[in-house]
Amino acid sequence: MKIMGVATVAVLVGVGVCDGAIPQQDARRVTVCMERVASPVVFYQARAIASKMCSEIGVKIDWRSRGASCTAVDAIVIEFTDNTPAALLPGAMACALPYERIHIRVFLDRVREAVGPDAMPYLLGHVLVHEIGHLLQGIDRNSETGVMKARWDADDYKRMVSSRLPFTEEDVRLIHDGMQGRAARLRR
Repeated sequence: MKIMGVATVAVLVGVGVCDGAIPQQDARRVTVCMERVASPVVFYQARAIASKMCSEIGVKIDWRSRGASCTAVDAIVIEFTDNTPAALLPGAMACALPYERIHIRVFLDRVREAVGPDAMPYLLGHVLVHEIGHLLQGIDRNSETGVMKARWDADDYKRMVSSRLPFTEEDVRLIHDGMQGRAARLRR
């Protein structure tokens, strides 16, 4: 698989993975609503990658299409942008509103430009996980390594395709703590 231009593309996304998986009974659920804008194959592969990465830290994603089927009060909403203005967060492939904890915008044109078509589902899956991670943590921070890293490099792109980027232990703790806070806020 050919990854094009990875050394020159700045990525403003990130996620981390801990070494040990969280037992399934500790899984937490999050509803994610998004439109289908990529080809069906890319879309489903990216979702599967994101689901697997999150399940490894005890987070279950309930994927839904935007519209009538997406009515959860606590749902994360993902929108996609093509033709992203160059002045809008230069180098970023997506952005999230971590304190608002609901909205993510993926700059799909930048994701497409960053890698070849074979690597697109892997990169898109990692971008989704990174931004979902920000919303679940509820804070604006990045890690020095892994999926929550602020800027991915060529080695990170290669690892996405071969084995996925992990969450750091700190990212996992912040995600779980953030999800508890999110649930408590919604119960009020």
